[in-house]
Amino acid sequence: MGFKQRYGDKGADAKPVPLLAGLEYLKQIHKLSDENTVVMWCENPYWQYFCGMQFFTHERLAAQVQ
Repeated sequence: MGFKQRYGDKGADAKPVPLLAGLEYLKQIHKLSDENTVVMWCENPYWQYFCGMQFFTHERLAAQVQ
């Protein structure tokens, strides 16, 4: 049985690599939890730019990327 038959179209869409790598980097250097990283990302335009976003937004990360 192949991958497609086993899993199909289940799951969330892929997120952009610069976003994921940037968030992980910022999380590690600031020693934050996942939740606090998302809160800081929503409030900080520099973090959003660093993670590859073109425009600043106050929306939560999950709503923004989907």
